[in-house]
Formats: sequence, structure tokens, C-alpha cells
Amino acid sequence: MIKSLRISCIFFILISFLTFLLNCSQFKQNNPIASNGVIDLSTWNPNIESINLKGNWEFCWDQWIPPNAEESQWKENCNGFYPVPAYWKFYNIPGKNLSPFGKATYRLKVILPTSFHDSYGIRWTEILSAFQIFINNKSVAQIGVLGTDFNTMTPKLKPDRTEIGPQNNQMTIVIWVSNFNHQNHGFWQPIYLGKWEIIRNTQVSHLMMDIASFASVALIGFYHLVLFLFRTRSKEYLFFGLFCISMGIRQLSVEDHAFIIFFPDIDFDFYIRFIYFTVLSIGIFMCMFIKSLFPEEVSSFFINSAIGVFGCSSFTLALPVRVFTEFFSIIFVLISFLPLGLTTYLFKAHKMKRKGATLILIAYLIFSTVVLNDILFTLGYISTGYISYIGITVFIFFLSWSVSSTAHTSF
Repeated sequence: MIKSLRISCIFFILISFLTFLLNCSQFKQNNPIASNGVIDLSTWNPNIESINLKGNWEFCWDQWIPPNAEESQWKENCNGFYPVPAYWKFYNIPGKNLSPFGKATYRLKVILPTSFHDSYGIRWTEILSAFQIFINNKSVAQIGVLGTDFNTMTPKLKPDRTEIGPQNNQMTIVIWVSNFNHQNHGFWQPIYLGKWEIIRNTQVSHLMMDIASFASVALIGFYHLVLFLFRTRSKEYLFFGLFCISMGIRQLSVEDHAFIIFFPDIDFDFYIRFIYFTVLSIGIFMCMFIKSLFPEEVSSFFINSAIGVFGCSSFTLALPVRVFTEFFSIIFVLISFLPLGLTTYLFKAHKMKRKGATLILIAYLIFSTVVLNDILFTLGYISTGYISYIGITVFIFFLSWSVSSTAHTSF
């Protein structure tokens, strides 16, 4: 049974690694960028790939400008052109200090290729926490219920896509957004335009890759839990198994949020709490796993302090989402310092020539780098997107191979 599980484990690790290679394709794009509220796509070929509509969009704070409004109304009420995707709280608008909570209008004029006459589509991931999209004055999508304050709006998180049909040589995209429910706000992840068939298939492929990643990582986790049943003194199998399962669940709640496929009517507040609880669980199981591997080299005080921070932070989840997500901005900063301490102890284990220490040190450095990227992205300081699947694949591949090989030898 153990041998069979180990073979399955290796098989699904390879699937996870393939997922990583497929996702790497997103980094090769070199597309036009919007400037002063206009993006020129006249030389773009929609039959090849979809395009990220990033760049400087026209931005109107605390206003919902009608899509068919005269240009004079836009000029009078808007604040200029600002980068998308980004949190609006980082926009430097003279005389204004923008809060995460409020409403806004975004507008982008798109110059399209004259040679393409098929149907277009658009795709989005996270625009928080309620929004409506207009194409040439026509509403094509609405997620949640827009409102002017916390009591009048209904938040919703639903990455999706919609067909917008054939378009003329130029189209105008207007997006109304309201947020009074979350520190992550506004248009902070990209929107994509492309041939409808490509847009539709891209979202499906991303969802399937997320589900495959979850399945592979979770199976590795269950495999190590089975190992623990045979070797209850080896706590590293227990903690690594729980870490893998938690990380697999996390893979279902990034960007495309495949988790929502299984629970489409999940409450917004509950789902956000669930995501943050999963993040805290990952941190706790990571600390316990490293300590169980190198009990003599890793300081008990350091590990207990880190677990204490994660544990105490879980109590903040009882607060309103708009409150505890602000508190987590501080927690994420503390989490970003965790690798400094753990790396020191892993390097010590490496110098002591502990078995597997070198491999684990390399894997953990890669994992920590991509986790730091995700933290900075969540806080809005960079716009690279979530890339933790890279570190997850490498980290779990190295560790599961090392730990499982030890177990197989013992059996």
C-alpha cells in the first residue's frame, strides 16, 4: 500500500510541475500598454492570444459616470489617468487622500484591429467588491450589488468571463466599482480582452490547472498522513501532510477562485474568513514541520512565538471583514520576516550536515521568495500576480521526495 501511494505521489508531483510549466506562459507576454485612457491594439492578432488591458485608465473618484455621458462631464468629474491594475488608495490625486472604502469609475478607450470580425470576450479575476462593466454604453456584466455605503451594497467575489460580440474599430469600456467590505479594493487584478473562444477556453484551462494542482498537493498530503499512521513517532509526516492539504486548499482560492465552482453561493464574508484561516494554518503547519525535522537546531522559543502570532491572529477573524483585513496588513509584514529566522536555523542544520537539510534549505528559499511576492502583491506594492504555485511545486517536490524516500527505506 505504501509503495503504491508513493508511486501515486510522484505521479501527481509531475502533474503539479506540468501545471507550473503551463502557467509560466503568462510571463512571456509583451503587449501594448494603455496610455492616457487609450490602448492601441490595431496591430494585435486576437486569433493568437488574449491581451491584458493594463496601463493608465481614466479614473473618477467617488463618482459613477454614466457610460453615455458627454465628454465635458467626464472632464469635469474625473481625476486623471492612473495605473490599472492597482489599488486606488495609491493614486496620488492632488487634494485627496483616497480610502480603500468608496466608489469609482474607470474608463478605457480601445482601438481594435480592423481585420478581426469575430466575437470578442472579456475575462476578469478579482475586482472588489462589487462592480458593473459597460461596453459601448451597454451593461455586459455585474457582480454583486453596487452601493454608496456598507449598508447599501452587496459584495461578491466571482471571477468570470462574458461574450461581448463583434466590435467596430473602437470600443469604450466603463467599469463602476464600489467597495466598503475589504482592504483589497477596486481594480487590483487585470482584465483581459480577446477572441471569445480563446477567452472562454483560457478560463476553463486555468480552473482545471488549479483543480489539478489542488488534487496533486492534497494527495501528497494524504499520503504523508498515511505514513504517519504507520509511524506515529515521526511527527514530520503529520505536519507535512497537514501543510500540503492546507496549501492545496489555498490553490483553490487564488485569482480564478476554483473553490467557488464547488460552492457558488458561498457567503462573501465567510469565504474571505476561510481564505485567511487557510493562510494562518499554512504558517502554523510550516513552523511545526520545520521544528519536527530539526528539533535541536530550530529554537523552540522562535517557533512557539511564530505559532503564537498565527494563533492569536485567528481570533481577529471574528471581527468584520473590513476590520480584520486591515489588521492582516500588519500580520503579513510579520510573516514576511519569518523566513529570515527559519532560514538561519536551516542553514545551521546544513552546517551540521543533518540529513536532507541542504535540499530543504534550497526549497525553502525558493518557497519564501514566491510567498514574499504574493504578500507584496496582496498589499498592492507590486502587480506580478500570485506565483506561489512555483514555490509550492518546488518545495513540495523536494520535501516529499526526501521524506518519502526516508519512509520507504525504513519500511
